[in-house]
Amino acid sequence: MSDALKRKQLWMKKLEDLKVEGLLALRDVVLATSIEHMAGVDDCKMNLDQIKTSVQEKEAEKKKAVQTGFARKVNDLTRDLDNCHQDRLMYEMKRDMHSSELETLTTKLKSIDSDVATLRPQLELDSLKERYTRFKQAKDQAFEKLNGVLDYSSVSACRKDDVTPVNADTPEGMLK
Repeated sequence: MSDALKRKQLWMKKLEDLKVEGLLALRDVVLATSIEHMAGVDDCKMNLDQIKTSVQEKEAEKKKAVQTGFARKVNDLTRDLDNCHQDRLMYEMKRDMHSSELETLTTKLKSIDSDVATLRPQLELDSLKERYTRFKQAKDQAFEKLNGVLDYSSVSACRKDDVTPVNADTPEGMLK
């Protein structure tokens, strides 16, 4: 009887471990999706700031064009401003969508964290903010490396006078 009880306890422990592993895997997916939405919100905010700056510049330029009487320039700037306003509306919608999804995912993450804490109180879980900070650092490092690889300034230009003449009379020269 005690052997059956030990096996049952062992299986219950294994099931609990599997549940924790599943919750941690689900947590990783929720965190990754949340990070994607946080990056989307940040990108939209950056784009909205750029659009705001562009609108201010174009409005100032338009005022000058109106004062000087350049009708074609005014029409072009009016069209550009309309495009900027449409872009602003699009990025505001995207930002709101990312924010809404992020709220939903944050609620799911809290629920998962409480379930994990109930099953394994000794586990220390990182926060969404910590993960996002690490993501941004890794992204910045990757871009720095990429920019270093794509830096053509260290490559010297090949000029005609840099080319060593080949003597076609020698066997080495005939092969070239």
